[in-house]
Amino acid sequence: MNPASLLALAALAWTAEIAPVPVVVGPVPVAPVAGAAWTAPVPSPAAFPLALPVALPAAAPRSPTLLQRLGALFGGANRSPHALAVEHLAAFESLQQVHGKLAAGERQAALDDLDRLFTGKRARDWYAGNPDYAHYRAQGFAYYRHAERLVMADYEAGVARAVDPALLYSAKAAPVFGHSYRETELQEKDAPWCAYHALLNAIRASSGFGEPFDVRALVGFAKRLLDRNVVPTHDDFSLGQVEAAMGVRLRVRASHGLSDDNVDDVARALGGAARADGFPSTEAELLDSFARGEERLLGFRFFHARFPLPESVRQEHGHDYEVLGHEGYLLGAFPHAGRWYYMVQDSGVGRTTFYTFAELRSIVKRSELVRFPGPVSLPP
Repeated sequence: MNPASLLALAALAWTAEIAPVPVVVGPVPVAPVAGAAWTAPVPSPAAFPLALPVALPAAAPRSPTLLQRLGALFGGANRSPHALAVEHLAAFESLQQVHGKLAAGERQAALDDLDRLFTGKRARDWYAGNPDYAHYRAQGFAYYRHAERLVMADYEAGVARAVDPALLYSAKAAPVFGHSYRETELQEKDAPWCAYHALLNAIRASSGFGEPFDVRALVGFAKRLLDRNVVPTHDDFSLGQVEAAMGVRLRVRASHGLSDDNVDDVARALGGAARADGFPSTEAELLDSFARGEERLLGFRFFHARFPLPESVRQEHGHDYEVLGHEGYLLGAFPHAGRWYYMVQDSGVGRTTFYTFAELRSIVKRSELVRFPGPVSLPP
């Protein structure tokens, strides 16, 4: 909606009591992360269960009619037309946009909007200073919790299928796109090295190694390549204190994990090509990407029942679970029972997991294309 339309609506709107639409968000049963037995995945709801967002007042004449004046006079009412602030209309439009993205299955895009408009620090500060708009934020919180549970269920569906005998048989038989099925190693406990494992899995599956090396050797190489202080100083302890106080990164430490740009830097330093690339919006585009021989690293944003937020944080941030970032390697695709399943090497669970395209769209926040022209060795 353009500014002129907003102003026109504001000029016509009446003040009214506005309450959030109640939204029931139930618990999501979550499959075991590394269960040995096959457990049927929890399906995402087939229908979108949320009502439309909070209702704005209906448009009304600028001046009350004679009957309205008489009603106010004899009925004891004392309501006069009053232009509704443009902020109300903008907040309402934001909720409509989020609702549309959730209804279309664009959950990562909806989460981006919710973080920016309702749950992020700037939004929290604005709503704290403008309590009259709290009902819009309450609806945004309901949408966040809804998206959170759908993403949880979609991530766990792929993990649960990793031990489905029928799917394993189809995956191992002959992939039509990408590479053959491979087992996936479990990454070190509490080590934020999923991106390193994803790179290694991409190298193993595609070009292979000139000389073998493991994840610790790759982390050591990345430290030599990337480690630096953003602010030039030798006092690393003080930088750590400032980082903690301000919430900004003043150091690059490869052992703490790889950012999006750093993944590309490491891949290029190994002799490969790498670039950020949006995840395909249709299944046909993803299959075409496989046909072109593109290797894809996937960055997940998801939630897990093992990581609930403390109650005080839930009240402030408006959702129930910690936001988790993770990296995997998209190995290949195979058909089974009339649909495509996509193999993801997920070092976080130590399995090669199987997702539908819709589930990948639900959990993938970003992707990088990488290519290694030949066997890879660590530079000296």
